[in-house]
Amino acid sequence: MAPRTCKMAIIAHGAAEPYDVDIAPVFGPLLLGGHPAGMFSRFFGDGTAGIASVLGHHSCDNCVVAV
Repeated sequence: MAPRTCKMAIIAHGAAEPYDVDIAPVFGPLLLGGHPAGMFSRFFGDGTAGIASVLGHHSCDNCVVAV
């Protein structure tokens, strides 16, 4: 089974402008001082498929903002 993906605009190191990539984000709670503070996300920005684990393995960590 393939992960569900969505488009996200990113700016890579050395790139002049943002570009769209397909990501398969993993979401979780964001806690600050043990208190709920939003949503945390982890994903591969280069289209890599696989497990974006707590160990990282070159995945991107970020916070989620609803627009």
